[in-house]
Amino acid sequence: MSQIKNNEISLSSYGRYMSIAAEACDNAKKSASHRNALVGETNIDHEKLIKAASDVHDKATIAIVFSAMAIEAFINEYGISNFSSSYFKNHLDNLSLVSKLVIIPKIANKLELDKSGQVYQEVKWLIELRNHLVHFRFKKRPVKDIDMTDPMLQKDFVMESHSERAVKAMSMLIESLKK
Repeated sequence: MSQIKNNEISLSSYGRYMSIAAEACDNAKKSASHRNALVGETNIDHEKLIKAASDVHDKATIAIVFSAMAIEAFINEYGISNFSSSYFKNHLDNLSLVSKLVIIPKIANKLELDKSGQVYQEVKWLIELRNHLVHFRFKKRPVKDIDMTDPMLQKDFVMESHSERAVKAMSMLIESLKK
């Protein structure tokens, strides 16, 4: 989004990224309904089922990655809005995203994210999942060894519930820092 004020234009992208994440989450849920309908069929067409599951994964991945992008764009804008551009660039810009979320609100407005609280824990989960997806490493496993209750394997097979959790984490964090 952009805004013109005092003959200057302010460019902001976190709102756009939030919208993309929310739309992808809705699309992942719709795709999941289609996938679930295929599972309920008497004669399951496994190729269609795999395609439908991949569609859910793709849309959920978009929601997850854009949720993390929205958080990073928001905290960068928050930092630049509270400090000079040069201070932000020289002292804060190269911090990890988690560090930015802890440090910038604290020094700017004395706001502290409770590290044991739900918002921090959910955002940390989102960032770890985003990093896992973006820096994915090829794997081969025998089908018989696949255990969908394994948390590491669940990161490889993202679903609509992951996208919902990501969008919720994004919204909770941004709302908590806008206060």
